[in-house]
Amino acid sequence: MKHSIFLAAAALTAVLAVPEPLFAQTPAAAPNPAEFYSRACASCHDGGADRAPNRDALAGMTPERVLRALESGPMIAMAVGRSSAERRCVLCSA
Repeated sequence: MKHSIFLAAAALTAVLAVPEPLFAQTPAAAPNPAEFYSRACASCHDGGADRAPNRDALAGMTPERVLRALESGPMIAMAVGRSSAERRCVLCSA
């Protein structure tokens, strides 16, 4: 009997100690491409900033080229604080 109570207590302790499963967490909502571009990109790309291609020029680039610029090219400093979802979101906004 003592053994059964000990096992039950140990099992309950183990169950209570398990953190909430990862799949129960809600993922961050994907940003709206147009809103994200307007908030994060338009001031330079639609504002005539030096070396910033305008929206028409961006639309003529492949998504791979834009992503490469964001992740390892000239836009890396602007994209460093952005999530992967945000960096990919901007590919849909042009």
